[in-house]
Amino acid sequence: MKKIAFFHPVDDMYGASNILVYTLALLSDNYTCHVYMPKVTGCMAKRLSEIKKTNNVFFHEAGFLPLIYRAMYTPKGIFSWVIRNIKSMLFIFKKRNDFEFFYINTLSLFTLPLMVGFLGRKSLTHCHEFLAGSLYGKVIKYVIALSPTLVLSVSRHVDTYIKTRRNSSRYLVIHNGMPDSSQTMTVSNSD
Repeated sequence: MKKIAFFHPVDDMYGASNILVYTLALLSDNYTCHVYMPKVTGCMAKRLSEIKKTNNVFFHEAGFLPLIYRAMYTPKGIFSWVIRNIKSMLFIFKKRNDFEFFYINTLSLFTLPLMVGFLGRKSLTHCHEFLAGSLYGKVIKYVIALSPTLVLSVSRHVDTYIKTRRNSSRYLVIHNGMPDSSQTMTVSNSD
């Protein structure tokens, strides 16, 4: 069975995590899914087991992930972020042939698609954030535009922030990462 690597910033049950759990429930029928997060608390695994019984999803702690957040803008925080980028690049380099593609869930891990692209591998970046108007939002948009990743936005509003004219065919909108209510989608619960 083919494998997908998922990178996600937090093991909680808020918006982006809920969407990822739904995605894992669907993709685990055809792929073995490895989810890498800084800290595994079990929230997502518990929710996934409530939706669907699957043996194809594995959660891994990955404290080296280069998360970006507003409070990290100190010399120590930036230095730590640079070191985590180096560790992430080494991890992706080591695992580059193990996975069919790499799924980056949220822009807080915006450097990962560039790393994956540098190694010639496929990636999908799931964009949940609207960061227009901020300096770091502009930097993130620029880095995502440089990477060869497919960008999936949760709304047209988010898409207007992240989408560039260059390679605009790489940008898609799937509202909240879920099908429209008019669509029927089932998740099988196979034993």
